[in-house]
Amino acid sequence: MKNPLCVLLPVLCLINLFFSPLPLQANAPIFYFYDQKTRVEIIVSLRNAMRINYSLWHLKKTRLKNFDSDRVFTKAVQQEKQIKDPTDNTLRASHNLAFIDRLHLLTSQFKDSHLRLSCIKKRPKIFNGIRLGLVANKVHLVGLNEKIMAWAKKNTLEDVTFVQPQLGDEVISVDDKPILTALKQLVAYQQASSPDYARLQATKALTSRSYAYPQRNYSDWSLRSKTTGKLYRTRLPYYHEQHRRKDAHAYLTTVGIKPVDELLTSWDKDKKTWHPHQLDSWLGYEPHHPPKGFFGTTYYRQQPPGQQTPLEPVLRFGLITRKGQSYGVLQVFSLNDSQVIPQDSSEPIDYFTPIIEGVRMLKQEKTPLIVDLRVNDGGHALYPAKFLEILTPENTSYSPPTWMFRLTPMIQQLYESVENFNPHLGAEGHFPNVVELIKIARQHNHQYLGPFNNQPEITAHEKVGGYNEAIVALTSPSCSSACDILSSLLK
Repeated sequence: MKNPLCVLLPVLCLINLFFSPLPLQANAPIFYFYDQKTRVEIIVSLRNAMRINYSLWHLKKTRLKNFDSDRVFTKAVQQEKQIKDPTDNTLRASHNLAFIDRLHLLTSQFKDSHLRLSCIKKRPKIFNGIRLGLVANKVHLVGLNEKIMAWAKKNTLEDVTFVQPQLGDEVISVDDKPILTALKQLVAYQQASSPDYARLQATKALTSRSYAYPQRNYSDWSLRSKTTGKLYRTRLPYYHEQHRRKDAHAYLTTVGIKPVDELLTSWDKDKKTWHPHQLDSWLGYEPHHPPKGFFGTTYYRQQPPGQQTPLEPVLRFGLITRKGQSYGVLQVFSLNDSQVIPQDSSEPIDYFTPIIEGVRMLKQEKTPLIVDLRVNDGGHALYPAKFLEILTPENTSYSPPTWMFRLTPMIQQLYESVENFNPHLGAEGHFPNVVELIKIARQHNHQYLGPFNNQPEITAHEKVGGYNEAIVALTSPSCSSACDILSSLLK
């Protein structure tokens, strides 16, 4: 089938697009190839699918300056018609990858963090063992992988000087390009609703990404030492993660970017066997680490079947003391779990239980609360109102979030669902109201449903009885989707 297989999930403005390349022919290369005709068909199919199912297709024209959804796609089609098909296998591999890059550039123009584009066979990430952070418009080195650094030093060519980068060093340039210029070029690929989030994601992509592959297997970095203030240069090779995509394999092999497997296995001469290793020896900043001076209990994500240890923390609750004043600190890393597992237990408990218990304790001690939302990419859109119930003062009420949907086929099918098994999503409460609004919109040939509330008025949670102490919320560009709703409700 030449047209892409598209699966669209319309949670307000969420669209995931999966596409499949042209089938192999008798004289085809060893991997699938997107020829010009297929590339144009994919873009046209994508445009048609978004016209029907993308909630913000028409609204983007009013929200973005000099933007028109149809004009963006028309320009993309014209661009593809100017790009000829190569016959060389190596060029075909790079053309495949470049086409997917252009699709990312296309969808990024909608400036929507929920508009996601992915392939059935994912392209592998390349990385070089350092992590960067953007602070006050300067890029600094915030993470180092010891294993990759040792490997880079060991395999440095004789005529190239390897200098070990240090945490905190400022990055001046990469491949003789000013670092902010390189950063700006990667910003263009980001599906991001805000400029700050785009810059944050692009900063990470400078050293780890699955798009805009380099044309050689290393990059040259110029840095300023944090300790001496002196400039120095170093060369860092790229590696790629395991994958099953043939065109990416052909390109990465040609360029000379090695698989990370070479770093993660060692030969035991005595037992005559290979030993696998983990690439987990990172030094530096870790967003899920507790703040300095923090003490308390960590709650983890529920263990998946067969998983020996819990995943990254979902919630962390504890205390911190500053200038003689104690504060409760609630770090919320996800709004996507129905259950969590306490640090010292293997039994899952309800997601909101540790929050309720923690706020009740703070209420008894009359201790103010800091809610840390700085590393949270969202989750269930109905969780924020449930969350706010726990923090609402006594004898106080707030309006819940107001929703409005575009009348797409997917939205109509979604609300034809009879039941919802997640106890926190208020399944039966708002479904009849939305179904009635859909009927009204159909009768009047409206594109959008009338506004509605998914949940009842927000009042103090019965198990807390009202929390009257001061609350401070910490946010960042990484607080998105449901987290953004929560931060708005806290305001």
